[in-house]
Amino acid sequence: MEKARRSGIKDIVRLNGEKVSLGDLKQALESESLFGTVRLVIIENVLTRVRSKTKEELVRYIAVESPKGEVILWERKELTTAQLRLVNKTATVRLFKLSKAIFRFLDSIYPKNTGQLLGYYHETLKQDAPELVFYMLSRRVTSLLMAADYNGKELHAMQKWQRQRLLAQAGKFTSKDLQMLHESLYRTDVAVKTGKSILPLSSMLDLILSEI
Repeated sequence: MEKARRSGIKDIVRLNGEKVSLGDLKQALESESLFGTVRLVIIENVLTRVRSKTKEELVRYIAVESPKGEVILWERKELTTAQLRLVNKTATVRLFKLSKAIFRFLDSIYPKNTGQLLGYYHETLKQDAPELVFYMLSRRVTSLLMAADYNGKELHAMQKWQRQRLLAQAGKFTSKDLQMLHESLYRTDVAVKTGKSILPLSSMLDLILSEI
């Protein structure tokens, strides 16, 4: 997203592909841009959305009707061959694997560890996009909240060592601090999606992390 802004694209819209309706998608792609330029629409996790009539309509609209504007489909996990067939043959498919740096960064998220945390964060940015870092950070904080609030009971799907690691990390926070961190990430997400963010996402995350 930041790369798109640097290239001159001002009108960027992010949509949650797991919840977006066909009407919302058409509105995003077919309405006129306020900037009079090409609009970039980023749709997250639509191809891995639970099978439904709405999903079929969304995929058909994107792949067959070829809406105007630039479209990026981002998925949190690697797609299967069958899922890739859903994409228009003219689409460019790229696989971005998570770096080891991002996991060091995620494990360093706890109070009174600002120096190491920011160091790992900046190291991660050299290999991973800010949007990916933000997604992984938000997911980790959500897991930490679950670990703190339910003493790990909601993490039963994880392996034992993963639960223990999350419980230990969550134990370094107070419940209030975790909730405040979660709220900061939520406000950042809203600001980015609505185009109200003044700073680039990487700088916004810098500020959030420096306050942990």
